Amino acid sequence: MMNENVYQLSFPSDPNELPEVELFAEKIADLAKLTEDQKGTLGLIVTEAVNNSIYHGNHCDRNLLVHIQFEILPSEIIITVKDSGKGFDPTLIPDPTQPENLLKEHGRGWLILKHFCKDVITEVVDDGFITRLIFSRSEG
Repeated sequence: MMNENVYQLSFPSDPNELPEVELFAEKIADLAKLTEDQKGTLGLIVTEAVNNSIYHGNHCDRNLLVHIQFEILPSEIIITVKDSGKGFDPTLIPDPTQPENLLKEHGRGWLILKHFCKDVITEVVDDGFITRLIFSRSEG
């Protein structure tokens, strides 16, 4: 009993899998009839969330999977990304806009997610960590 507006993909925790994930996100964007700008934004947030799961959640362990689910609703798309990690406290992420953090290689993904999503919800579960992104389909 899968909702016809729910689409799922699972893949090994390997950065080389990102092109497949990006293609999957593009197909979802087309199904949802997103504008070109919305498609770009959806691709960006999906890539950021999946990167976090691959690198920080599963530590690039190909034996561990990342699961992504898209649920297309009339006013939003709910993107759920699950990994096998222990999770983290988003309030402990250093502010990437502070001078001491500007040149750091990492740390901007969470800011991007918070900026482009209506809401970002995290949850620690028995077998991993879930990041749920609420992406508004309305313009503006």
